[in-house]
Amino acid sequence: LVVINSSSEMLTSFINYNNHNLNSRAMNPLLEPMGIRFILGSAGSDNTAFSTAEHPLTANASYLTLTRYNEVGFRMDEGLVLYSAVSKRPLAGLVDYGEGQVLVIAERGMLMDSSARNLEFVMNLARYAAER
Repeated sequence: LVVINSSSEMLTSFINYNNHNLNSRAMNPLLEPMGIRFILGSAGSDNTAFSTAEHPLTANASYLTLTRYNEVGFRMDEGLVLYSAVSKRPLAGLVDYGEGQVLVIAERGMLMDSSARNLEFVMNLARYAAER
């Protein structure tokens, strides 16, 4: 499961719920059993997500570009923070759940920006999913 949130839109498993009035915490009832919770406010990013872990998803993508102030902060009870903001709040995290994993991304720009690092992250995600 891939959950992507932003302050204006939410995507779940790459299905766009394009409703600008949708509460960014609307996914919490689904995510809380997984130990994930979106919170009020941004994650305190300056438009850069910094890699915080060595993992196949972060290979050759030590930092990513995102839309400033569009990210939605979240908390994870357990799991691996892959990218964080300058504030040290998570921007992408991976949580084991059941027989699979949940990838949480705080801002869709991390997947949509056309910079080489962001494209590498998207390719890493495709390779990682294909291997599962």
